This record gives sequence, C-alpha cells and structure tokens, in this order.
Amino acid sequence: LYAALRRGEALALRRSDIDMDTRLIHVTKAIRYESNQPVIDKPKTKTSVRDVPLLSQVADAIPADIDYFMSSVDGKPCTEMAFKRGWASYLHTLSEAAGHPVNIRPHDLRHSYCTMLRDSGVEMKLAMQWMGHADEKMILRIYDHITTKRIEKSVEMVEKNLASSQNGSQK
Repeated sequence: LYAALRRGEALALRRSDIDMDTRLIHVTKAIRYESNQPVIDKPKTKTSVRDVPLLSQVADAIPADIDYFMSSVDGKPCTEMAFKRGWASYLHTLSEAAGHPVNIRPHDLRHSYCTMLRDSGVEMKLAMQWMGHADEKMILRIYDHITTKRIEKSVEMVEKNLASSQNGSQK
C-alpha cells in the first residue's frame, strides 16, 4: 500500500533492496510464475526499474531478520498458490475486523497509493516515477481517483482566490 509495488515486484522484494540510510526501496526485479513456481525476472517495463521512497510508516515496521518480504517457511519466494492462500487469509482477517466481506485485489493497493500521492499534492512527474509509469496517461485514466478530500481542498482554494480577487473592491 505504501510503495505502489506490483504483485510480482513485492514478491521479489528482499531486505537488500531497501536502503534504510537513504530511505529508498530499489525496485529492480519481479517474480512471475511458471507452473506455480516463482521465477525471478525483470520488472514489467524499463520505467518499472525505479526507486520508491521508503515512508517512515513502512520503515518502522520492517523486521531486521528477513530476506524476502513475502516468503515460504523455508525463506524462499512463495509459490503462486501460497500467495493466493495468504491473500485470502488476509482478506478474511480484514472482513472479520470490518464485520462484512472485504474483497480487494493486490493491485487495488496501487490505486490507493496513487490517489494518496495526488491527495498529498505530489507532482505528476514524481507520481509517474514512483508508480513506474512512462507517462501520465495511465495514472490519469486508471489510477488517480478524485476524493472528497481533494474536492474540499479545491473548493477552499477557489473560494480563497475569489475572496482575494474581490479584495473589497466589488461588493
């Protein structure tokens, strides 16, 4: 959620890919599956190779004694079926806590991250870089969602602008 990694990028993420000093996540590989078995490969596109800021909310939660962030019990990358079972278990836990069924896809977290960036005022070029996109079309068309927070902030800005332009000269 706080790094906009695609599923394969998240599954390939190792402790050595994170620089705690510079607070960066180095995205350089991804996992794809062949007959349920993980295969480490290049990320989806050239722009998918990137550095993503390591937010303090994430840095503080990273255990020091791990290799792969999502691994099987033997410490190796998890199989596709193990990931699906783990995700289903996560959704079950969320559903129990919410008191109703929660159904989200891992990729939905990229939408949330992008919307969070845009709500926070992050420039489009930075959002593109952190998301691993070559141009803004995909972000604008697919990932960035208008939120109540952004609408309220925009209305407030317009009202301030109108108030300052009138500046008492037009009543």
